[in-house]
Amino acid sequence: MIYADVIVNITAHALDRPFQYRIPEALRDKLEVGSVVTVPFGNGNRPVTGYVIGLSDQPALEPERIKELSEAVLDASDEEKRLTGLAVWIRDRYGSTMLPALHTVLPVKRKVQALPWEIVTEKLHVTPAVLNAMAKKGCIRIERTRVYRKPPLPEALAHGAVSLNEQQQAIVDSICGRWEEDLCGRYLIQGVTGSGKTEVYMELIAHAVSRSEQAIVLIPELALTYQTLMRFYHRFGDRVSVIHSRMSEGERFDQFERAKNGDIDVMIGPRSALFTPFPHLGIIVIDEEHEESYRSGQSPRYHAREVAFQRGRMENAKVVLGSATPSLEASWAGRRGELTIFKLNQRARAVSLPEVSIADLRTEPRDSTTSLLSRPLRERMEDCLGKGDQMMLFLNRRGYAGFVTCRSCGHVIKCPHCDVSLTLHASGRLACHYCGYETP
Repeated sequence: MIYADVIVNITAHALDRPFQYRIPEALRDKLEVGSVVTVPFGNGNRPVTGYVIGLSDQPALEPERIKELSEAVLDASDEEKRLTGLAVWIRDRYGSTMLPALHTVLPVKRKVQALPWEIVTEKLHVTPAVLNAMAKKGCIRIERTRVYRKPPLPEALAHGAVSLNEQQQAIVDSICGRWEEDLCGRYLIQGVTGSGKTEVYMELIAHAVSRSEQAIVLIPELALTYQTLMRFYHRFGDRVSVIHSRMSEGERFDQFERAKNGDIDVMIGPRSALFTPFPHLGIIVIDEEHEESYRSGQSPRYHAREVAFQRGRMENAKVVLGSATPSLEASWAGRRGELTIFKLNQRARAVSLPEVSIADLRTEPRDSTTSLLSRPLRERMEDCLGKGDQMMLFLNRRGYAGFVTCRSCGHVIKCPHCDVSLTLHASGRLACHYCGYETP
């Protein structure tokens, strides 16, 4: 192969196509799909970074008009080549340009150089006042990172299996029992809150690790808590890593390098963790799969669930979705037989479900019409505070109130276009969050 098809690192729709370059003699046996190269671009032949997405022995135009690429980074792994193919799928599926798709799936190639604070202040004798002044002028950037301490764990605790109930064990046995024959199986675990879905995930991950395979666990950013991480650390020890949005590019690069080098078996994080370059990916777990945070709001506007399905298909990896309230898409896929659905109908360790009651404010006595809270809720709050306990009141909606209703007849003011209740905002306006209609 003496020609390379290269996507240049310039974000423009007009340049969202491969440009062909001649491969120098010294690189003809070394260049691969996924390699990062430097090429001369434009009339001025300015050096531009690009990505090889194809190799050919046929020129696309007259050979004398084809420029020669300048240099190449030759450490692209097999996994990075597969991720390049995933980027092509993302571009075609979601209508993105190729470059943002590549930047999404490929790990950062450049480490960010920063020195630890202790070295700068103690060994180089630079005072904090000087560092802060330099940061204000933009000469340096000071980054603060929360490091989760990992206490030493007893060997039995670090690698011991958890005790599963009958329903949990049945799910694990079913999936692990057909691991070989169902190479890229897709599963949905629908379990009530507290039913022990995480324990099922860990058993499946342990099975993958026993086969020298790796696992990716996607968790919504807000659910990425210390307690969640410690559950995996307790089970898999130092073979677990995590990425999140507060990490710098260099820190994320380090974790991806650890995965590529085989230093870890499990990566936990939000949707960006889906592109961890594991060499032998065995399972992808998407917890709380109904969460909207799995949908990217910037180009390429992909959905992590669909991309996980595609990566699982490309690498023969299992994809396990979990939720107490599955998304419409996942539920429909299950009904059509595209997913195997398992259900956990009881809480782990026989813990009872919370008692839920609904109060109809239209039935409240007239003396309580001035309150936004129902009489049962006020009574429960008074009882709670009287005992010295604490409480949480969740208002899971935008606006000051989700609707405005007449206490006499129960009429709710609705949008004339969408037939949904109008939301009251503190500005004194009613708004429809479907179509944008507003009225005083």
